[in-house]
Amino acid sequence: MHIRPLHAFLVTLASLPLAAQQPAAQPAKAPNIPDTFTNLIVLPTTITKPELMTVMKQFSVTFKVRCTYCHEVSDDLSEGNFASDAKPTKTEARKLMSLIQKSTSNMKP
Repeated sequence: MHIRPLHAFLVTLASLPLAAQQPAAQPAKAPNIPDTFTNLIVLPTTITKPELMTVMKQFSVTFKVRCTYCHEVSDDLSEGNFASDAKPTKTEARKLMSLIQKSTSNMKP
């Protein structure tokens, strides 16, 4: 009757070396988002970091994409170049933003 508790104990004991051999989790890298911005073509060059982050987060939510969709950056944003124009999707996003700006500026109250 005491076989089950003994069996559970032995299974647990046998699995301890496996758990001990697991590599330690790497700490998450902090995003490397610059404090000043270059290569702003549609957005104002005077935009603040919080304002820009809000615009970019809205793009991400609205279009269900991650930053890497338009920017040459790693998925965790710790490496890369946000100013790069290497991805055609960034050009298309700029076109969309320009179109929206033009259409809203022509609206009369």
